[in-house]
Amino acid sequence: VDETMTIQYKTSIIEMETFLPIFQDTLSSRVTIEHSPLINTEDTVHDYRVDAMITSQSPLVADSLKVFWSIDDGSTFAEAPLQPEQPNHFVGWIPAQTSETTISYYIHAGAENGQWAADPWTGPEERHTFRVLLDETPPQINHEPIAIWTSAKWSPVITAEITDDLS
Repeated sequence: VDETMTIQYKTSIIEMETFLPIFQDTLSSRVTIEHSPLINTEDTVHDYRVDAMITSQSPLVADSLKVFWSIDDGSTFAEAPLQPEQPNHFVGWIPAQTSETTISYYIHAGAENGQWAADPWTGPEERHTFRVLLDETPPQINHEPIAIWTSAKWSPVITAEITDDLS
């Protein structure tokens, strides 16, 4: 039993010595994407801004930095480039759509070392989704009215909570 355990232990060390550098190299050279998905909107005029923080130890390939978007549930995709705005911060634009449109999208980035990433990570099979909706409900405004206020106390501070069903 001791010999078997010793052999297994030595095998594990050999495997660790062989694969740990490969694993560490893969982790240090991977591409990462951080993105907050877009939310439903009532805007049918302005393009939709897609922000992403993209990092890699290897230089990124500029023409691989893209947002792919679809309005037919992923049957077809259009693409838009992601442009650098600040170090590691990239911005792309999805064109404005008509009301009642569902937009699904994912982000893709690749590096010179061949590593790549998508967000969501299984894109294009999985995608972020948001809708352009007709807003028929006005915003709700809640505040405390000013009670008795004299000009000597001017300027009052007014606090209000404003909520909207779409944003």
